[in-house]
Amino acid sequence: MLSSWLSEDRVILDFEAKDKWDAIHRLAETLRGSQEIPDFSRFMEDLLNREQQQTTGVGGGIALPHARSDAVEKLIVAVGVTRSPLDFESVDGRPVNLIFLMGVPHESAVEYIKLLAHLTKTVCKADVVKRMLAASDASCLIEVLRDLEG
Repeated sequence: MLSSWLSEDRVILDFEAKDKWDAIHRLAETLRGSQEIPDFSRFMEDLLNREQQQTTGVGGGIALPHARSDAVEKLIVAVGVTRSPLDFESVDGRPVNLIFLMGVPHESAVEYIKLLAHLTKTVCKADVVKRMLAASDASCLIEVLRDLEG
C-alpha cells in the first residue's frame, strides 16, 4: 500500500517547477539525506536515466518518475501536487498535476512492479485525481490514499 510508505514531510502541496526535469530534481530533493537513499547522487542519476528512456507521464494528469537503484536500500516515495500543470510528455498528451516520485532497491523487482501497477490502477482515475488535488494538507492527501486502499 502506497499510503504506508508515504509521510507528510514527503508530500508537497502547491509544488512548483519549470518543467518535468526541474520537477524531478525538486521533488527528489525532499528525499536527500534519508536513510533509504545512502547515495543520493547515484539515485538521481538512475532516476534521470530512467526518465530519458521513456516518459513516466502515465496519463490522466499523473506522472510516476521512478528508478530501481542500487543507491536505494528501502522503498521511498514523495508526492508533489502542482496547481500549474506541467508538460511531462505524458502518453495521453495531457499535462500533469500529481507527481509520485519513487526509489526502489534494485533487487526489489517484484515489489517495484506491484507498486507501479497498484498506482496506475488506484490513482489514475479522474475522481481520485480530483480528491487528491482538493487535499488541503499532506495528511488529507495521505488519507485519500488510505481510503482508496481500504
